[in-house]
Amino acid sequence: MYPGKRYLDWDLTDPAGKDVEVVRQIRDDIERRVRGLFDDLLKPSSQEKEAMTDTTNAARLATG
Repeated sequence: MYPGKRYLDWDLTDPAGKDVEVVRQIRDDIERRVRGLFDDLLKPSSQEKEAMTDTTNAARLATG
């Protein structure tokens, strides 16, 4: 563990010995979690949002 790092512990069902329908549900659950993680990781931080706003405002003033 490292201070300042976020860790996710996903409680997943073990697919070993399960029928194909259950395995598909587990697969779909993992896919939803990974996509959600990507979305979360790719969101701009509040500082990045502020910088984008400042840049946009500066461009508007320059093109007046």
